[in-house]
Amino acid sequence: MKCGITAALVFTAIAPEALGTTPRVHGQLQAAPPGRVQPVEESGRPAHTGFQMAVRTGVAFPAGKATGASGDSLARRYSWQWPLQIDIGGKATDHLHVGGYFTLSFGAEGNDTEIEDYCDDDDADLENDVSCNAVGVRLGAQVQYHFRPNQLTNPWVGYGIGFESMGQYLDDRERGYSERTTASGITFAKLDGGIDFRLGVGLGFYTELAFGRFTSSSTYINDSQTFSGKTKDRAVHVWTTLGFRLVIFP
Repeated sequence: MKCGITAALVFTAIAPEALGTTPRVHGQLQAAPPGRVQPVEESGRPAHTGFQMAVRTGVAFPAGKATGASGDSLARRYSWQWPLQIDIGGKATDHLHVGGYFTLSFGAEGNDTEIEDYCDDDDADLENDVSCNAVGVRLGAQVQYHFRPNQLTNPWVGYGIGFESMGQYLDDRERGYSERTTASGITFAKLDGGIDFRLGVGLGFYTELAFGRFTSSSTYINDSQTFSGKTKDRAVHVWTTLGFRLVIFP
């Protein structure tokens, strides 16, 4: 009888799982056996609702047609641009941002050979007698969907619609000549997306495709208007932007 009791105690001490029980250390359950590690979810700040704003910058490249006229591409009028954009709105829910955007962009003249030759100040007086540049404005409404609003890395996509205007400015001080041509229209689809890293503020990268169509234009020569009217032969153009953004209250 004593031998049976001793054997049972030894068997229990060595292999408690054989009796269908979980071993205890100082009265507490041991950790789960190796090979059954539970996945650890990425930690992040709590999801934010309410007011939110962001500042974006990067580089934008032109593509498509300014009008349907032969050879009138967007790149012929405008070179690549340096955009500065502000997004202001609010998080209606953890995932949904609704608000507006305002973009101001700066660049040089396009690749039209005649304009490039005129703007090339190649004299020897070491002064910039001819100034040529392009400035753009876009503003409108947008909505964004955030996939992981309470995680450290938060991917998102967005859609916007609004107004756009691009201006070419030429100033030849030596000849006393200036010219300003402005084309305006609609941005009917601003498609963007990116990923934010949610720290104290949000830091992230984004890409944007802004599809638009010019509907009117005007020209001023030496501050006198020489043309203003609707664009008859309309076409679709697109600005492709690559950049990064800073988010307040991510």
